[in-house]
Amino acid sequence: MIGNTLDTIKDLLANEYPELNASLNPPATEADISRLETTTGLTLPDELKQLYRLHNGESGNAGLFFGLPFISIEEALAEWKVWESLASSTASMDSNIISVPANHIKEQYINTRYIPISKDYGGNNIGIDLDPGPDGVSGQVINFGRDEDTRFVIASSLAGFMDFILHHVKNGNYRFEINGDEEDEEPRSFLMKEPANSHFLDALKGLQLPFGSSKPDEANYENYDAWFASLDTTWQEIIGPGQSFAKLADIRTINLIKKNITHVQPLARFTGLRELLLTANPIVDISPLSTLSSLNKLFLAKTNITDISPLAQLKELKQLSIYDTPIASLEVLQQLPKLKVLNIEKTAVTDIGQVIALTQLTELDLTGKQFPSYTELRNLKQLVKLNLSNTNVPDIAFLSNLTKLSDLQLCGTPVTDLSPLLQMNKLAYLTLSIQDFKQIVDKLRPGIGITICGEVTEEEQALLLSYAKKS
Repeated sequence: MIGNTLDTIKDLLANEYPELNASLNPPATEADISRLETTTGLTLPDELKQLYRLHNGESGNAGLFFGLPFISIEEALAEWKVWESLASSTASMDSNIISVPANHIKEQYINTRYIPISKDYGGNNIGIDLDPGPDGVSGQVINFGRDEDTRFVIASSLAGFMDFILHHVKNGNYRFEINGDEEDEEPRSFLMKEPANSHFLDALKGLQLPFGSSKPDEANYENYDAWFASLDTTWQEIIGPGQSFAKLADIRTINLIKKNITHVQPLARFTGLRELLLTANPIVDISPLSTLSSLNKLFLAKTNITDISPLAQLKELKQLSIYDTPIASLEVLQQLPKLKVLNIEKTAVTDIGQVIALTQLTELDLTGKQFPSYTELRNLKQLVKLNLSNTNVPDIAFLSNLTKLSDLQLCGTPVTDLSPLLQMNKLAYLTLSIQDFKQIVDKLRPGIGITICGEVTEEEQALLLSYAKKS
């Protein structure tokens, strides 16, 4: 029973942290619980009802969830309503979301079938996920929010989450931090001891999750020490001491920008990677990356790669940058159904047809490209963000077809007729020259965020301020 788990947590902390028990509110009423279900249109898991029947959240700063509060039904409703109000305007942010483990959480910035049970007062929550991914389970406990692009399944249920809290308390993996100089005057924060952190949501990145899941048996692998010893000095320094194959498989993000690596063979062992930055390295072969089946974001800018065919295996890939590379063919990208964000600036790509085929794209950077025609871009109807700066696009009439476009960059183009911009009802951000801005400012809809390419005079600055005030 979830009540027994909570009682054990309170008992274990009673002497060291009496603030916790004192902070817990009286039980919620059945009317409160019914109101939460009716307003959200969701049926609460029995475990959450049980917890609310014990305590309707907590007051004060104790923070049952390692410093984050168990929020009341009233607070849960307030948090849910904020997310519900934003849901229709944030689809373009879905491409940033990463599920850990892969496919357990739907990779959406906002999902109104999450019930917040905690908050950090900064736009982030812990919640009950009632709309999981194909490999997840309804009722799993996850993190989500403004700063939480990587979403973890903390536990497969609320009972499992409470067991997670109890496990770490029983093992002494907690500490207290004084919020101020005087212990008697300032409340204390209840935090996890390891991994070191000042915020529970940051600690998630260093934990084995979901709680209760098992690690692969190290005995099933070849000898790690022998493998590590075979690596060149550069890769040994990157990986560092104290690792194992299992630990490498748990790493989610790795930044290798300007590490002067010439090959990526060791990355085949980083099978849990979600984000990989290989920018500015003299690499030519990415074949080892074909094993990274969970990879969501890949940055290959300023490398010597010409062949991206190994990416065909990366079915979870959402974002790809091949900026400033000699890559000429994008044909393989048609095999990546989840690819949403693409940057091909300063590449050898000359066939715009290979871009047009990627109809699922939401963000596209074509900076500097010189295609014979751009008209067929009208078929990329999911585009939310488009960069045409320094291209030879002569006519932007095709933009009228891109009804979802909200962010457009037009620096250094030969476009003379800017009137199509006046018909773009979703346009929220526009980057252009001051000369182009002057051409349309009198007719431009108020409220658009304007960015000017290059310098402006004081008089031109005054014109920009005058337009901004209309908003």
